[in-house]
Amino acid sequence: MTMAGFYPQGGGELVAHLPGGARPGPLHLPARGELLAIRGLSAVANLPQEIAERQRRQALRGLRRLVDGSVPEIEVVELPATSRGTVLLVLAEFAAGQACCFALGAPAKRAEQVADEAVTALGAFLRSDGAVDPWLADQLLLPLALAQGPSTLRTSEVTGHLLTQAAVIQRFLPVTITIDGLVGQAGKVQVRPGLGTAGPAPALCGEDPADSGIV
Repeated sequence: MTMAGFYPQGGGELVAHLPGGARPGPLHLPARGELLAIRGLSAVANLPQEIAERQRRQALRGLRRLVDGSVPEIEVVELPATSRGTVLLVLAEFAAGQACCFALGAPAKRAEQVADEAVTALGAFLRSDGAVDPWLADQLLLPLALAQGPSTLRTSEVTGHLLTQAAVIQRFLPVTITIDGLVGQAGKVQVRPGLGTAGPAPALCGEDPADSGIV
């Protein structure tokens, strides 16, 4: 990331180099396994660094209460940007899987509230049996739809965005995506490339697709 961008001005910039001819392999994450580490980032752009320090202190207090015996590490960073903003991000790494939770600052929003929101989101993940967080779950669907074999993962929360992503992908690619779980709860996601034809909506087990909230 060469430049951060914060709402509403934006202006973020990311540079990526992707070699051609590559095809992702399948992914199997039915369980996350043991917690290995918690690390994070407290950052500001065009704002006093003291805000980032306050976010860091509050997040560390919350993480130590959340996970007994943990020694989280949170780095304080000043981001290059044309806009102003703050972010607190925490990443929990497991033997298999991970969770990345964050919160953004806003006018009149205290640094401590930003930290609390990110830590609360991580707490919700830890109380589930998911191997990946809900944001990563829907981001993985497209590469897994192009993978060389079937994939299975356990998400900490089935979201409307996950259902929508699955529906859109299946309209363009010959892939079957099955989501076993209700919105707002943990669920199992199965992606089988090369099966089916473009067009069908995802199968949501235990619920009528007409009532699944897919748009």
